[in-house]
Amino acid sequence: MTSIPSSIYIHLPFCKTKCPYCDFASFAGKNDLMNQYQQALLREINFRLGKFFQNRVLASKPKLETIFFGGGTPSLHEPEFYDQIFEALKSFFDFDFNIEITLEANPGTISASKLLEYKSIGINRISLGIQTFNAGLLEKLGRGHSLNDSFKVIEAVKDTDFKSWSFDLIYGLPKQTLEDAISDFHQAISFEPPHISAYGLSIEKNTPYGEIFKNSKHPDLPIEDDLIAMYDSANQIFQLGGLERYEISNWSKLGHESRHNLCYWLAKEYFAFGLSAHGYLDSYRYANTRDLQKYINDFSSLPESKSELFQFCDEINKINDQEKFEEIVMLNLRLSRGLKLDSALRKKLNEKKIKFFLEQGFLDISKQAPDIEILSLTHKGLLLSNKIISNLLP
Repeated sequence: MTSIPSSIYIHLPFCKTKCPYCDFASFAGKNDLMNQYQQALLREINFRLGKFFQNRVLASKPKLETIFFGGGTPSLHEPEFYDQIFEALKSFFDFDFNIEITLEANPGTISASKLLEYKSIGINRISLGIQTFNAGLLEKLGRGHSLNDSFKVIEAVKDTDFKSWSFDLIYGLPKQTLEDAISDFHQAISFEPPHISAYGLSIEKNTPYGEIFKNSKHPDLPIEDDLIAMYDSANQIFQLGGLERYEISNWSKLGHESRHNLCYWLAKEYFAFGLSAHGYLDSYRYANTRDLQKYINDFSSLPESKSELFQFCDEINKINDQEKFEEIVMLNLRLSRGLKLDSALRKKLNEKKIKFFLEQGFLDISKQAPDIEILSLTHKGLLLSNKIISNLLP
């Protein structure tokens, strides 16, 4: 029998505004469905966990180590709703004494008093969607918050003294210069955050930005050399500010790494609930529907007892041993800690390509034990990570 996953992702799709670059399952102007969605989500949690545990004989409740509320804009929901979720989860789990509970928040939807309420019910990590400190660029992103909102909520989060907190930045924005990005990075580090995520803008097909810019070659978007310079600048500035890169797009102080996201990058299994949520259980990767009304209708009541664990899922894929191996290689190499290479794993990789990338300075190997080596991307290799990793696989 497989081990019990200790991480949970919960998707909350409602937003104040819909960002033009966002391809996630999220909606503005549908808050009238929020209560129905909340009730459907609670029913899904009880149903899927009930199905998962019904044939498992356990001496005690398993420990839950991380919960991540993503969206959408989870900070639109009231603390009482999260309390209901915690009560549902505690029917199946004991919360680990060191549990990490992260809530994503948009600066335009949260106040100091609300932050205190979130903390009082157990949420101990806040992830702020700042994106940029440039007022003009922020307005074009359609985030629904101002620079003043950003400054106020950052100070409020610091004053509330959460166990940890983070904010997201996006670089490579339309008409953003290298100087603009560097200014963002310096501004970010001036707040002394324990964690920063910084991502290059991705142009997604089914979004307004996808319609406008089509692809990364649009003349309003920074050229590749500038994107590389932006990433290099972020890495240097964040490290000077006391944050170490532990994943390609994530930097933190020691002990403030996102433990929930490490679950993904270490290719561990996890539960996922909510609209379009993607989970990984019993060697199956599954995804819920992106259709909001269908999701609400599917869980308008608890499914009958004869229903299966993956009832109402839009996608269900069994991950075979080869696919697991490829995922481990791909995800572990995103981490600065790298990939553990024992003799069995190394035989599965393309040895000629490893040698080539080592010689070219894209990869590095270090000894951890006599029979175990650590393979990792160098800084030079990070910039071509997807191409390098795909070449290592047979």
